[in-house]
Amino acid sequence: MSNAGTPPLDRIRVIDLATTRAELAGRVLADLGAEVIKIEPPDGAEARQIGPFNAAGESLYWAAVGLVKHSGVLDIKRKADRERLHDLLASADILIESSDLGELARLGLGYDALAV
Repeated sequence: MSNAGTPPLDRIRVIDLATTRAELAGRVLADLGAEVIKIEPPDGAEARQIGPFNAAGESLYWAAVGLVKHSGVLDIKRKADRERLHDLLASADILIESSDLGELARLGLGYDALAV
């Protein structure tokens, strides 16, 4: 039986908290078939502000790195949104993050708090 039409990361769910330091990682996983859910802060992902911009003022950089990703908005500095993120992570296989060292740990989202 051939599975030539099935992407290699089919059925893999990724939660993407990456900053511009690792924004492309989620795109690569999405291209390989993973479901990538990009969690953006309320003011949008930083990558949305990187030029060049099209005539409508939209970032072409974001159009490239955000392609194929699903997007959701959470303010992970708020406890209620961190709880919602925990719920999302329970169904995820991979977490991508590129925050400053210790930033997520201070929010209760470090490796020790999330590892199962």
